[in-house]
Amino acid sequence: MAHAVLWPKKAFFYPFGNTPAVCLTNDLPPEESVKALLLGCGDPRHILYTLYSSGADNSFVPRTYDFTCCDVEPAVLARNTLLFSLILDDAPAASIWNIFFHLRLDAESYNLLIKQCQKLVEYAEDLSSWQKSPYGNTVRVCTKLTLAQLRHQWSSYAGVDKYSPGEMQTLRAKFKRASEGQVKKVTTGLRSAGLFAFESLKVVPKHYDYYWKKGVSPCKNMDPATPPHVNPTLAFSLSSEDDLTVHYGSDPLLPFHLAPVLTHVKGGKAPPQEIKPSDLGSAAREQFRNWCSAFKTLVKKEAGSVVVRMFVGDALAFCRALHHCALTTSIQTGAFVKHWSGSEIVLDGGDYRPDALEPAPLSFNVIDTSNLIDHIGLINVLVGAAPLLSRTPSSALFTEAILSSTEDSTTAFTTRLFMEIPIMGLFLGLTPTASISNFTTHSNIHEVLAHRMAGTSGTQFFERLSWKVPYKGDIYALQKDPLVNRPVVFNPTELADILLEIYRKMFADEDSLMNLRRLMQNNSPSEAKFGLSRQALFHYVRATYAGLLKFVKDRTSTDWTVVMDRVTDLIMNDSTLVMGMNNFQDLCCQLHIRGVHTVDHFELSIRQFYHEKPRSRFKYWKEIPKVVCAVMVIPRAALKKLESLPLEKVGTPSMHCDTIGERGGQHAIYASPQFAFGSIEVLASDITGDPKIQIREDAAGWSGTSPLIASWWIPSWNLLLEPKDLKFRLGIKSTPQTSLLIPHLGYELVLHSVNTSDPIAVHILRERPNISNELGKLAESTYGSTFSPTSSSATGATIADVKVNEDRLTKVSTLTIRSNVEDPKAKASLSSGAQLQIAPIGPCTMRVTYPDYQNDISFPFPIDGERARLRIARKSSYLEVVVPLSGNQIAGGYNINQFPVISAAQERALVVWNLHRLHLPRLPALHLTNQSKVEKWLYGHLALMFSDRERDIRERMVEDGEGGNVLVSIKDSLYSILRISADRRGRCAFGLSERARGGIYAMIFVADLRLDLASHTVVADSFILPLTEEFVPTIGQHLGNVSSGLPTIETSAEERSAWMQLLPALTERCRQWEHKKTCEYLEKGKIPLSLDYGTVPICTCGRGIGTEELTKVSLWKPFARYATRMAVSPLFAVSYLDTVAGRFGPMETREAKIRNKMCASCKRPPGKKLHVCKGCEKVCYCSPACQKAHWTVHKPDCRLVQ
Repeated sequence: MAHAVLWPKKAFFYPFGNTPAVCLTNDLPPEESVKALLLGCGDPRHILYTLYSSGADNSFVPRTYDFTCCDVEPAVLARNTLLFSLILDDAPAASIWNIFFHLRLDAESYNLLIKQCQKLVEYAEDLSSWQKSPYGNTVRVCTKLTLAQLRHQWSSYAGVDKYSPGEMQTLRAKFKRASEGQVKKVTTGLRSAGLFAFESLKVVPKHYDYYWKKGVSPCKNMDPATPPHVNPTLAFSLSSEDDLTVHYGSDPLLPFHLAPVLTHVKGGKAPPQEIKPSDLGSAAREQFRNWCSAFKTLVKKEAGSVVVRMFVGDALAFCRALHHCALTTSIQTGAFVKHWSGSEIVLDGGDYRPDALEPAPLSFNVIDTSNLIDHIGLINVLVGAAPLLSRTPSSALFTEAILSSTEDSTTAFTTRLFMEIPIMGLFLGLTPTASISNFTTHSNIHEVLAHRMAGTSGTQFFERLSWKVPYKGDIYALQKDPLVNRPVVFNPTELADILLEIYRKMFADEDSLMNLRRLMQNNSPSEAKFGLSRQALFHYVRATYAGLLKFVKDRTSTDWTVVMDRVTDLIMNDSTLVMGMNNFQDLCCQLHIRGVHTVDHFELSIRQFYHEKPRSRFKYWKEIPKVVCAVMVIPRAALKKLESLPLEKVGTPSMHCDTIGERGGQHAIYASPQFAFGSIEVLASDITGDPKIQIREDAAGWSGTSPLIASWWIPSWNLLLEPKDLKFRLGIKSTPQTSLLIPHLGYELVLHSVNTSDPIAVHILRERPNISNELGKLAESTYGSTFSPTSSSATGATIADVKVNEDRLTKVSTLTIRSNVEDPKAKASLSSGAQLQIAPIGPCTMRVTYPDYQNDISFPFPIDGERARLRIARKSSYLEVVVPLSGNQIAGGYNINQFPVISAAQERALVVWNLHRLHLPRLPALHLTNQSKVEKWLYGHLALMFSDRERDIRERMVEDGEGGNVLVSIKDSLYSILRISADRRGRCAFGLSERARGGIYAMIFVADLRLDLASHTVVADSFILPLTEEFVPTIGQHLGNVSSGLPTIETSAEERSAWMQLLPALTERCRQWEHKKTCEYLEKGKIPLSLDYGTVPICTCGRGIGTEELTKVSLWKPFARYATRMAVSPLFAVSYLDTVAGRFGPMETREAKIRNKMCASCKRPPGKKLHVCKGCEKVCYCSPACQKAHWTVHKPDCRLVQ
């Protein structure tokens, strides 16, 4: 496998989520069926919340939901399945809550749990029995082994009821020790409060303390007595032999959204002066009930509408298994279930066979990876999951990080990447959407502020990213997809230098001098401690790098032999990584078995040392392959060296096997071994020339007495060099942390050593035991499937040629595409010397215009089209377009169309590419009566949508009275709309105006401000009414009635065009209606319909639908039949691109700043000091006469503010 093998004895159990639930379908059109892969899934909060928050139980259009869940901890998926079964059985919601979240159970909940587990054990006797059970249509298993592991968990839970008094006392003692050992002042629950995190600072830790002391989450009117039973579902996990391993930060509040408790929402009471832990517990229970109800309603409404698939095992191994099955249709995948297992992943759950009636998905439009990057690294997650993502405009892969990996966590993402974002985008074909949009609709401002307050002592910074195909938001590039989605061309020398730089960063922990220097530079004990802890997070091994290179090889076009010869030469001669050469043989081996590259010395060395064959383990072999599988049997006593030490001292060190000669030479580390407890059965001995063994795995694992069996791939020539003196060893990686183990393991940190000539303890094989044709199946895993099916045969333009920056090797300088001119008219124009024009028309597309012909050329990444160059070969009839890439603070790219709305594969389904979808009725509406409290949290939150740089730009724009940065202008207008709406208790009408063209061109009616819970921000539930010359006479009288005191948002021509692009996205993102067959978007083939002043940019399909709120305001009622509902929310700066929250505090609206420079009545700049209205202190006048004349207009606003 491609990530480090860790000592597993200290592993925490996460029974429920440690981050608030999110909606997984935010990027999908309502008509698109959901095929979601949840890696490291944890509890089912995202599944339940997705169905609830998207309104799936009451949707205007039916669709199916298929969730594939993977977790290495069997207890997680056993509990999830138990939960689903209880919901489907209509069990009492209170008991379901208790069983899933509480450490201790009342008698009713306990008895229900035991009875339900007994039932599940019976149904799970075999696959057929499970599929015929009441739950078999909804909960499926990917493998028979998974079902057996789930059954084992349920059997353990049910078995507690038959414990002897002594056994029960031991179990209760586990819970007691866990309760007494909890740390104090745990504040991880603040994340669930989102933008009210600081308001919850006192009450959230109290809830945590109560939960761990009493074993239950407090709620209103609950029985104060401690429940009598401990919860069996929390007692059994992979590492729970002696102690309860539930993570010390676990709190039932973490999966839920606490904002509705901490502020006043409609339909609820105002928060009390002092919020109690029971208030939070009650709110969490209510949300849980609503989520469960939505799940049950949808499942029972239509059979098969929801399917949840379970797989117990390693996430990367599962990705490899699914990818192999997709390529070959074989359910024998050649991947092990996990690092510490001897079992192959066989997808024998029934739905992965070629003849399955309802086959399980092997390609997904949603992939959520939880916070796996904290545990196995970002590169591993991307390389493992990317091949499984459907390459459609709506498809998205999500990554999350919780742990800080650098001193400045706001830049941790770019540090984790090891390369520039465009390079990653070209290698993998995916990039973070926010990085090329330059904004996000999800707020993590509370995380940024908390991080700045904590400084280097902060250990957590939550960041969730959405990854998409970078050109799929360009409608022109989509039309050229077979030409765009092809391998990009790299100069082999430049590509090799990029790959070397990645290698150095990936294994920077092996640069001892740099790490020592970094530790010495830390200025405080906390910084030093952080530096040490960061060095302990080793995610990558040479298999990781080889896996990345396999992806790069399959997705680029270059002279790969030249690339790899240079890469391996540079690595061999690299002096920065002290331990680099000790891992070189492992690297070469991993490159070979993945089909990336075979170094010359593999074959040459076998020839050179072939004379040693009679003395080696190859004595009876007819031919010696380049690599073989080494197997070492490790006695249980060797492991006691670590097992006998306190877990806190041992930690989770990285394990490896190595080879070493008698005199310390030939030391080679192999960091990707496979481990299993069991015994060896010899199927064919060495003298046959083709030895074979089988590992009979001990199901007791760590609890048993069987020896540990390690296996790994090794270059054959290693075994010829010193055939009688070579040793195999089991050791741990040397780090500052593991240096504490030197007194117990020796300086080299070795647990066990054995001579390779030992026929009992060492076996050398052509194939790894317990798995057939592993190398053949590994070689079959290619990544060409990530390209368009027709891309290999596409004609008309060559693939993009990448040129990197000479001064900065990992930065792309330009992309070049050669387009062969085949049209006869175009050829004639070229040969006649006609002048050609070139201009950007999309984020990734250039248009070449001939006198009577045009040709669009699209690139795989957003470009800065204004700086494009055109090369013309008139005799040879081809063009070359050379263009730099767009990026942060660079023109072009998605600045051309910042809010794409594009057609999906389904008819009349549209994709909002970079604004998340919302089901407004499920979002709580704010009750904005207490203005001082609103100002306290909302104004500052809205101001922080601007980065510090954008805030400076805004100040200059307001002072100069001119436009400039369109995105900043749009943000400023959104700030005004949201803030003024809050000032007016969430209900206000606005006019979008371009004064130079005649005034207001659209009306916005804000009916409510709602909490966008999962995105930790607010959204205006509003309606848009575009105004045209033809339409205004129809409603002219009514417009006059609302124009008095109407706040107007003045826009430049450039900002007005941006609003025309934004409005279709804002209406589409909250759509609860179907587009008609006569939809204007379809008829005209473009979105928006127009950018011109006085035109309508949106279709009429949603006009008058869901506009009941407008009818509740007498002056707005006449517009209800013409308006379209939309969701207006802030556009936040991207914290890893720009500095955010360096300047904190609310801002005046642009209109207020301009207004305060002139008299509110006569609108003329004053010749003397302005007089401020004493009632509201919001407007100014040049004289008492002007103030008196304006009073009838200002009076409603003034009274509202007061």
